Amino acid sequence: MDSGRETSSRIDNAAAAWAARVDRGPLTAAEQAALEDWQGSDRRCRGAYARAQAVLASMDRAQALGTRCAFNHVPEVSASTAASAVTSWRPRRSWRGAAALVAGVAALVLGWPAGWWTDPAVTTVKGELRQLPLPDGSSVTLNTATAIQTRFDARQRFVELVRGEALFDVAKDPQRPFKVQAGELTVKAIGTSFTVRRMPGHAVQVTVREGVVEILHPSATRPLRAAHNQLVTLSAESGAASRVLVKQSVSAQQVARTLLWREGLVAFEGSTLAQAAAEFERYSDGRIIVVEPELAGQSITGLFAINNPAGFARAAAAAVGARVTEHGSELRISRP
Repeated sequence: MDSGRETSSRIDNAAAAWAARVDRGPLTAAEQAALEDWQGSDRRCRGAYARAQAVLASMDRAQALGTRCAFNHVPEVSASTAASAVTSWRPRRSWRGAAALVAGVAALVLGWPAGWWTDPAVTTVKGELRQLPLPDGSSVTLNTATAIQTRFDARQRFVELVRGEALFDVAKDPQRPFKVQAGELTVKAIGTSFTVRRMPGHAVQVTVREGVVEILHPSATRPLRAAHNQLVTLSAESGAASRVLVKQSVSAQQVARTLLWREGLVAFEGSTLAQAAAEFERYSDGRIIVVEPELAGQSITGLFAINNPAGFARAAAAAVGARVTEHGSELRISRP
């Protein structure tokens, strides 16, 4: 047990060191390579680095930095290296020291003070992950290209998911239910953990990781209750009369797979090649084009790094007996 805690502590310290170094200014080629190597050494590194950046951004009231690093497997940064990095890199502002950043990372893991708050409108760009504390003690983690609007006061806890995908870890407060609005769908919780996904032209989805939520749509006479390991889907926005809520049970493993984006990963299990290519476009300006329709319908299964579309394209092409060619920012998968 002790060794596990020490390992996590080393990862957090290294994450704080890297966040402080990136905040100081552009990395050299060698430093960039070292950062990419470190992030590839352990799945937890990317999450720890994102947390450190979120702390740094909140301290400065600025947009969090993006994390777009490769996932090559290399040895992790040692504790001594991390400590040396923290002490040797000078922050841009005197009050933003590495020690404060390390403390901030710990605060993020253990729980943010209820009065520490950021702007009510928050967005992420393509490829960016952002974790934020909410003023009630809850937290929200935003996936790529996501936007939310928030309203918190003595009477309400309200978040509108304008677009994208977000994970909500809700602090219990029976007097102020936590509500998330996604289009016409309203998700109500008292204290739980769930994700909401709202993509243009696709069904709104709610996945409950812990606890119970109530989901309401204007066409429903009463709320639909969903418990942990359940998925609720609202049919796509193409005719109000046809919109219905569908609830299904999923495994804990399936829920975990839907949250792999927090670690910079995406998992496909029986998805079509076209669906997988579209998922990668959420995280990058580059495009993966499946040329032949019969290839687009081929199923693909596997675990891939979000920021490595070329690696995915090559692996997918090999699995279906196709090839990959590059055309500018496009990767085309086609028959040989």
